[in-house]
Amino acid sequence: MIHGGRFEERNINALQVQDPSTSTVVVDRSHAFGDGINLTAVTDNIASARSESYTYTAANRLSEGDGIWGTLTWGYDSVGNRTIEVLTSGSTTTSTYNYPGSSNKLSTVMQGSSTVRAFSYDGAGKSLPTLAAARPTTITTTTATGSTSSPSAQRSPPNTPMTASIGWRSAPRRT
Repeated sequence: MIHGGRFEERNINALQVQDPSTSTVVVDRSHAFGDGINLTAVTDNIASARSESYTYTAANRLSEGDGIWGTLTWGYDSVGNRTIEVLTSGSTTTSTYNYPGSSNKLSTVMQGSSTVRAFSYDGAGKSLPTLAAARPTTITTTTATGSTSSPSAQRSPPNTPMTASIGWRSAPRRT
């Protein structure tokens, strides 16, 4: 955020979105920064089961996230490259992040022996466009006549106006 000609970091500590035509609150979340720097909790004030919590390493790297998706844990090497991601939600999915010995540029993300994403770089070190493995997304919507599933279904009709209010505070400076 630019304030008084200088950049200031801000943390959002509350978010509420309301449908002005019905006054229905569709999003009502509180954000906590328990360690004073990192987002440590998102409390869903409408559906508590959708709340989230996060923990970090001493170096401020995200180490665990718990929420409706299950539990995600991450591991890092000695220079801070993410090396592993484990999703536990009924079953366990492990993604391994690989780097060539000559750089810290991510080369592949693997799940078991399958490459789910590969990265390449130009001579200047900029990443080149890559294709990720296809991951189908299905959203289930309930209508008066029953449920339908569609990869292109939307949660709300397009161009539906919503009103959002955001509470924020100045973020502490990182040293």
